[in-house]
Amino acid sequence: MENNKSELIKNLLEQARDFDCLRENLGNMRELLLILQGNQDLMRPRTCWIVAWPEKRIVFLEELLSAAQTQDEADMVQAVLKVCERGAYKHLDENRELLVTLVREAPHLLNPKQCQVLYWLKRMDGFLQDLIRYLEIPNPFDGVPLDYPPFYGVYPRPWPEAIPQVCGNGKTAGLPERRDAYYEIRKQLTGCLLSRIERVCRRSLRGSSGFCRCPEENNNLMRCFKGQNHPLIAFLSAISRRHQIFFHNFYNAVKNLLSNDPEHPEIRQYERTFSMWPGEDYSEELMRFTADEGEDENSATLRHILLVCEAGGAAGGLLERMDENRRFLETLCVNSDVLELFPWAAGWIQEFDLFFSNLLQALAGELRTSEYKPRPWTGEDYSYALIDFDTRRQNEN
Repeated sequence: MENNKSELIKNLLEQARDFDCLRENLGNMRELLLILQGNQDLMRPRTCWIVAWPEKRIVFLEELLSAAQTQDEADMVQAVLKVCERGAYKHLDENRELLVTLVREAPHLLNPKQCQVLYWLKRMDGFLQDLIRYLEIPNPFDGVPLDYPPFYGVYPRPWPEAIPQVCGNGKTAGLPERRDAYYEIRKQLTGCLLSRIERVCRRSLRGSSGFCRCPEENNNLMRCFKGQNHPLIAFLSAISRRHQIFFHNFYNAVKNLLSNDPEHPEIRQYERTFSMWPGEDYSEELMRFTADEGEDENSATLRHILLVCEAGGAAGGLLERMDENRRFLETLCVNSDVLELFPWAAGWIQEFDLFFSNLLQALAGELRTSEYKPRPWTGEDYSYALIDFDTRRQNEN
């Protein structure tokens, strides 16, 4: 079976090379990105995030193009599986969501007399379907209840059956009555993701401890560093400070999941923990979150969480935190004199890494991955403590 899949991948990429469809799709997505960036109607706070979709397709296609050009078949197969196994369905769904969004927000861009946006999206759709079909990629959302129109349990969303005709003034004619129905599928996926994230917050660490342990232990770590004169203390303190900024940004993004009551004991505990930070003040470096007009609370919460995990402001995103956390451990292990000063620090670093790994699992398919970050974990194995989201879902069903 593996040899058969390898042959399919090889044939697929050879055909892509011969017909230059990889480069064509890549060129189309780059041109689409420029068009979206230059459209003032789409650069409003409500829709400016739309440019992230073609950006993701560009990275995806660049990886495939690189794989197609390799001379080593094993490397080619590995590279293709790396970018396709978890991402093809997500790319297909977002490509179609982009089309539905353009129908609603910028229908004049779908006028064939002005540009070929609709053709580009259709070409990309076909290519992604070929990848899924030829490589027999399993759908990672199988089993997730999606009982809302127009999907009726199907993910990714289907290609729209009818694209509204565009009038000369840029308005749509014949727009379906349920033009916002596609939001329902995203609503279900948002609920699923937020449920996972809430589970990470409440039972992420060993001993069923919640996320609050992370900023608490990071406070303790910084207290240990204060007054020490070792040359590496400044370097390690800087990592600890960036960790705390990330933890605080993440808390601000998720606190509505925990409680809407500012006097709730859990919220008060978080606030007290962050107020007790013993290091340099970072309040001016925290991210500021606001909901877009018409955005529901769950959608805003998930968008804020993704902003923290993808960009992260002064702290960097989730992958950056994981990588620096593991670099932290490597530094302690290489410098035994530092480890002797803080022998318990390795356990705290492991707790941080466990939280980061659980959060990355919870957001599977939502974050752009990197082959360079994070570096491998070199500490004690904690895989037994990772949350098994699939098992819980099966038990609940």
